[in-house]
Amino acid sequence: MTGKRIIIALSFICFIPFTNLAQNKALQIDQLLQSYKDIQAFNGSVLVAKRGKIILQKGYGFANMESGARNTVNTKFRIASLSKQFTAMLIMQLKQSGLLNLGDPISKFLPYYRKDIGNKVTIYELLTQTSGIPDYTSRPDFFPDIATHHYTPDKFVEKFCSDSLQYEPGTRYSYCNSNYYILGAIIESITQKPYAIVLKEKIFDVAGMKDSGIDTPYEVLKNRANGYNYNYGNYTNASYINMASAIYAAGGIYSTIGDLLLWDEALYGEKLLSKENKDIMFTPFLNKYAFGIIVNKTSIPGINHEVTLMVHTGGINGFRSIMLREVEDREVIILLSNSVLNNNFDIDLNPVSNRIFSILNNLPYEKPKPSIGESVGEKVYQSSVEKAISFFQQAKLQAKKKYDFTNLESELNSLGYSLLSRNRTKDAVVVFKLNTEEFSKSWNVFDSYAEALLKDGQKEAALKNYRLSLKINPDNTNAATQIKILEAEKR
Repeated sequence: MTGKRIIIALSFICFIPFTNLAQNKALQIDQLLQSYKDIQAFNGSVLVAKRGKIILQKGYGFANMESGARNTVNTKFRIASLSKQFTAMLIMQLKQSGLLNLGDPISKFLPYYRKDIGNKVTIYELLTQTSGIPDYTSRPDFFPDIATHHYTPDKFVEKFCSDSLQYEPGTRYSYCNSNYYILGAIIESITQKPYAIVLKEKIFDVAGMKDSGIDTPYEVLKNRANGYNYNYGNYTNASYINMASAIYAAGGIYSTIGDLLLWDEALYGEKLLSKENKDIMFTPFLNKYAFGIIVNKTSIPGINHEVTLMVHTGGINGFRSIMLREVEDREVIILLSNSVLNNNFDIDLNPVSNRIFSILNNLPYEKPKPSIGESVGEKVYQSSVEKAISFFQQAKLQAKKKYDFTNLESELNSLGYSLLSRNRTKDAVVVFKLNTEEFSKSWNVFDSYAEALLKDGQKEAALKNYRLSLKINPDNTNAATQIKILEAEKR
């Protein structure tokens, strides 16, 4: 299976004008982002502000690589799951208007939804990602098939967001796009308007966000960014996905860094929602997840007060996003990117925003390093898998000083599947085997290794590794199925 899922001389600083401080911070942040761009780890736009004053807003790289159009402050990006906080806001506005209660079940608003679940799961559980409903984007047929077609929200919910519960609602946290898709359908049911219209009328128009909307496959959108993958030395177009239909209220919004700053500023006032209801919206439940946003009150070494961090990331084919808000000093970091390393969903913009946060707060941080997985992949495709493995072993001996090993497991898995897709099966087997040696407690790497062995005709070795995967993770249904098939063939 594929491996898919932050007090220096304060008395001196007080005498320095804000503009000089901001210019210094802007230069540091710009240099940081240039470093990320140089290692192909950031291609997009950024806005950093403090107390309503912009420190840096700038585009890096290309919005359209074919035409040479560059990313600017006006480029429109798919923001993916950053959209969830907007959906949560619409739900809270409906609560404020007396049109729903957080304890209401799904079936109150969606009579077609299966009653055994619809009468049990509440709006609160949808908002806090504790419903137990499976995530439709985890279906093996989602990205290659479902994501490319058009469905009405009701039909999509009925067909793809109605599987049996994975656990009792309210007892566990599990990030799930189905929850927010269902919330979008509930918004439409109550308002009798399309989600996109309600979003515009109740949030975008009120906050002055003129460059935001729901991304549809039909609209010609000025300043639109195209999505790309960076694959071992080459850029490719991201796979098509129908954002309005397949992602919808779970992540279908496009926006700009400027519009998201307006959103940030609106959240400090009450033109969108009363303080009482904002307090409810921003109160986390399990895993620090509130309503469409993570809220973390924490102490950070080097900062002399407790900070409240509100953050969410977004990821969809060819796009990554993050919005980090520090409430006490009203700092906001907005990063929108239209290029992804190998479309790896384990890679997000958290490391970039964390370093920017460190710059803003005079904290130490490491300079970005190139991805070891990407570097190994380039060696595989430019030379041979044997030379790539030798390069990897030498890089390890350097005590990880030159390369970033953070996402090694998922990066090696992505490389293995890249090789499989190009019918370089034996090379894929070598890469997956390396991953099992590096991550011997990961069920997923053994499952992937077994898949490659099976494709290579090594059924006994495949069976052995499926068993190892199932031993580590008894819930691995794929391994259990493959074991039954392979054992039956032996009889």
